[in-house]
Amino acid sequence: MTSSPLDFDCDFRRAASHEVVQIDQIVCQAMVEMYGRPENDRSFTQSPFFAEIAVVGSEIIGVAVCSGETLICLYVVKSFRNSGVGTCLLHNAMLSGVRTALSPSGNDRVKTFFAHRGWFAGKENPPDGGYGIFPKVDMHCVVQNQKIKLS
Repeated sequence: MTSSPLDFDCDFRRAASHEVVQIDQIVCQAMVEMYGRPENDRSFTQSPFFAEIAVVGSEIIGVAVCSGETLICLYVVKSFRNSGVGTCLLHNAMLSGVRTALSPSGNDRVKTFFAHRGWFAGKENPPDGGYGIFPKVDMHCVVQNQKIKLS
């Protein structure tokens, strides 16, 4: 019997301190995929961030890096995309208090992902707006008296 590519056991949890290096590598991979290069030379996880992660076996396959109420980076490795991992990471980040997200400006796939989960686009931040060297759009969630969409 063959297994489906979506047939996997995934653990969702808050990242531990010993996973910082692996999370930094995943965030760097996300920046290269989105922008063609890392956003800057600093480590995302050396700042006051926390991360919700998705783990299969001992491999981190997805990460939601957050700072306070803002989602800085949501990334799932290619082989696990369209499996619900990103939605679960977003849901867990929201349970932790996240209400805004920084989305790459001009990335319609990302905006569509958030829109299908009840989020809407806000203002665009220029590259020098304190969020790094690339322009981003603020995304906001609406959770008042509304169920969070998981699919």
